[in-house]
Amino acid sequence: MAHLKSLTTNAQPITAQEHAARIAKVQGLMQQRKTAAADRRGGPFAPYFPGIRWFRSERTTAAIIPAEGKVVVVTPFFEEPSVREWLKIPAEVRPWKEDESPFTLIVGACAITRRRKPASRRIDHAFLHRR
Repeated sequence: MAHLKSLTTNAQPITAQEHAARIAKVQGLMQQRKTAAADRRGGPFAPYFPGIRWFRSERTTAAIIPAEGKVVVVTPFFEEPSVREWLKIPAEVRPWKEDESPFTLIVGACAITRRRKPASRRIDHAFLHRR
């Protein structure tokens, strides 16, 4: 076992440029498929696009990725500072308070995205999960 080398020795953090390239790539695919927006919820792959590390919980945090424009992140009010700290891309952060519904903010972000393009564009919640 002494001869085994660590696989992480030369590992580098994913850069902001790489996160931006990922967003640009998925936005291009969404435009081709006439998808207005896709949402990304917490889980082990949550950091892939916006760089935020968060996990599923009873308090919703979601990243809405529009086919064009900035990502919108909906998060609990008390999580806003840590979300802003983790973000690796330019994004609009929309915090929600305990007496508010995060889903109202998510729907609002999706509605704004749909108005930018024809009504034929749909909101696809599974888009980012397909291969």
